[in-house]
Amino acid sequence: MSRSLFFCLFFICAFSVGRAQTQGNTHLFDLSYSGAWGNGEVAQKSTYINRIGVGYSYKLNKLTMGLQYYFLFGDYAGPDIFAALRTSEGLFIASDGSLTDVAVFFRGNGFYASIGRAIPLKVNDFLGLNFCAGALQNRLAIRSLGSTLPFLSSESIKGYDQYSLGPSVKQEIRWTHLGPKKRINFYLELFAEEALLKNLRKYNYFNGAADESWHFNFMFGIQAGWIIPVYANNDEEEFID
Repeated sequence: MSRSLFFCLFFICAFSVGRAQTQGNTHLFDLSYSGAWGNGEVAQKSTYINRIGVGYSYKLNKLTMGLQYYFLFGDYAGPDIFAALRTSEGLFIASDGSLTDVAVFFRGNGFYASIGRAIPLKVNDFLGLNFCAGALQNRLAIRSLGSTLPFLSSESIKGYDQYSLGPSVKQEIRWTHLGPKKRINFYLELFAEEALLKNLRKYNYFNGAADESWHFNFMFGIQAGWIIPVYANNDEEEFID
């Protein structure tokens, strides 16, 4: 339901007509944070995903083009992938004979190229409707909380980390404010992201099988970013009726 509502809002806005016109071309560099939730495929790895991003976009009148990178991280929320290796105390026997445990985290990376339309709202504000295409990668980051564990060697850990990669697309509704004195520049955004990911590991030790399936990952969230604008014409961008 939330996915359908987002797409309807996105496409209705995409065909809206702006009341103003823009002057000047602008380079926009940004640093962002976002929080995301996902469908069942995503929730099997993490129920809440943090995203730290950097981006660049070029605004040419009502057209925007850009590049984006995101680092994804969160707590692992899936089943215990090491259940078969635990002792009766629920721990692991390390190489030196001591008992220890492991910590499991969700990690990922996203890379996108974007194109969009800027709809002027008022002086120094505009609504961006962007479509992004790229690739999404994620895995489980696993580390011992004590002494070295044999099953966490550089090769063995590949049977547990579920390293996945695949194509991804993203839709964004972004409100941008560029301050009149170039000091306060930021944006707020709603986004939806769809990816088809495949586990690239040949064999998974935790379930004793290979995963040959493609998995549909859907995420949605809220993003906020701080912008450093560089005006190509050396003048502030203005919106006029």
